[in-house]
Amino acid sequence: EEDDFFNLIWFNNRAMSLFPISQQASARNLSIARHKVNQLNANGGTNMLPALNIALQSSEESLSTLRQVVFITDGAVSNEAELFTMIRQELGHSRLFTVGIGSAPNSYFMRKAAQAGRGSFTYISQPESVEDRISELFTRLAAPALSDVSIDFQGYEVEMLPSPLPDVYAGEPLYAAFRAEHMPEYATLSGKIAGRDVYMRLSLQRQFLEADIADARQKGIAIEWARRKIEHLLTLYRESEPEHKALLQKEMTDLALEHRLVSKFTSLVAVDVTPQRSGVAMEHQKIPANLPEGWAQGKLAGLNRAQTLRLAQTSSGLWFQLYVGLVALLLVTVLLYLSKGMTKRKGKALC
Repeated sequence: EEDDFFNLIWFNNRAMSLFPISQQASARNLSIARHKVNQLNANGGTNMLPALNIALQSSEESLSTLRQVVFITDGAVSNEAELFTMIRQELGHSRLFTVGIGSAPNSYFMRKAAQAGRGSFTYISQPESVEDRISELFTRLAAPALSDVSIDFQGYEVEMLPSPLPDVYAGEPLYAAFRAEHMPEYATLSGKIAGRDVYMRLSLQRQFLEADIADARQKGIAIEWARRKIEHLLTLYRESEPEHKALLQKEMTDLALEHRLVSKFTSLVAVDVTPQRSGVAMEHQKIPANLPEGWAQGKLAGLNRAQTLRLAQTSSGLWFQLYVGLVALLLVTVLLYLSKGMTKRKGKALC
């Protein structure tokens, strides 16, 4: 639509933009952008920091418009902590949506960057699916159902994750987990729809018919909260200074042990308490290994010994190594004998 504005940024070792500032999405400007995209060639590295700086540090940002940055790449990235810090500092009122294509993108970074950017992550494994998945993404972005989402817990001290909350889009539910010492009776969900402020009252006092079901659900919710909390602390751990890492590690370890969760610093140990064998003879049989891609078991069954020996060998046998060593020793002996004979002949000639 002509009410929309856009810009195009491409990057490798450095980043460049099509327009100095975002331009109206007119037919002429869109034609210029398509022509530029068709001229681009994939070369150089994957330096994402300059591109994100250009996209997020925009002087034309306005509170009346929602800026949506779609970041597309098929390359990996290693300076995650630096990028996360920059996104949080420069995001402002923008939203960041990441798209990873193929097998090379750093999915952890793309997912976390979208979370920090209050957007979503789209992974496309096959190049032939790019057009369909990108079309679905832009269809959702064209009409956010609820933006600037926040929850008011009526003055109660509540820790909520994720924070801040992302926008709500059609077909994409929003899940939030929170923990409080005292459960409030209700909370107020607020946001904006088409620029208008909206409010919704949510009851937090759910009653279950059976106490066992209620207890099981509360345990499940507590574990889900612990997982999100550990994930949040792990993000802080990767970005924090060395003197703060020990405190974050202890907090994650205590939380994981309390809820019996596997984390970066905890693991589970399985103990087998089944009875051992008591005098029963064991049967021995060969377990077939996985075949290389494109091989079939029937092809191997029909090979005779001569055909089998044509397969690649991974090392040489002991007798072959001894044979090579003996040949090398004989050659050295012959060379020494010849060199001594030549020395004697030269001595006689000098006399």
